[in-house]
Amino acid sequence: MTDFSYADLSNIYMDHGWIEEANISYANLSNIRTYQSTLDKVNRRGANLSNAFFSDKTRLRKANLIGANLTGMGIGKLLTDSIYDTETIIDEKTRYLSIPGIGLFDIFERAIFLGSGENLNSANLENTDLSDLDLSEADLSYANLKGTNLSNSSLFQANLEGADLEGANLTGADL
Repeated sequence: MTDFSYADLSNIYMDHGWIEEANISYANLSNIRTYQSTLDKVNRRGANLSNAFFSDKTRLRKANLIGANLTGMGIGKLLTDSIYDTETIIDEKTRYLSIPGIGLFDIFERAIFLGSGENLNSANLENTDLSDLDLSEADLSYANLKGTNLSNSSLFQANLEGADLEGANLTGADL
């Protein structure tokens, strides 16, 4: 995995680029411009994506956007299978962004909104990276957590009744 954490990657233009399994957590990606690029399984935790533009042919799949700043970000149909929590900053412009032919569901399709006390009853979180999260008091009853990475997460007083934890990584988790 390539590590760009805390790097200044602002004002970059990427055309037909492909980045997979890289760490750009807490990196400055403000004003980045992409066209027909793919960023798969890239950890953008805490990254600054303010005023970034991703064309509708850019894909950010399985994105970890926990704590990311998405203020003013221009987005196409891209944030599928993303994870972000209540500390992710999304301004009104981004939240109600309107792109012709692309609805809000297309942008945040299958997104997982996480935070302590969340109701994730019966959620399908199979093979999801939920490491280092505060899921204390979350309702995970009957959730599919097969193969899910919950390492170093706080599950203090979380409801795990009936949850399928087969193959889940609970290393260092606070139960």
